[in-house]
Amino acid sequence: ALGLVIAVPAVCGFIWAGWAVVGRPPLSFGFVNVPAAVLIFTMSVFTAPVGSRLAHALHAGPLKRVFALFLLITSIRMLWQALG
Repeated sequence: ALGLVIAVPAVCGFIWAGWAVVGRPPLSFGFVNVPAAVLIFTMSVFTAPVGSRLAHALHAGPLKRVFALFLLITSIRMLWQALG
């Protein structure tokens, strides 16, 4: 429920910020591409229950380590892109 409170203003901001940008892909409102948003929304609806069940079925320790590794790899990649 909290994600919706964050997502709606963010989407409105992306639409507003990109409204006057030239060269946007077709079917875009600002920086929001409608087909991509629909695809992400649809897949999230179907995969969120699976992820929730999986998270509750696994032990917390290994799950935390895998998530920490994911965050580490993501942060290194972001730093690499920012500096390179």
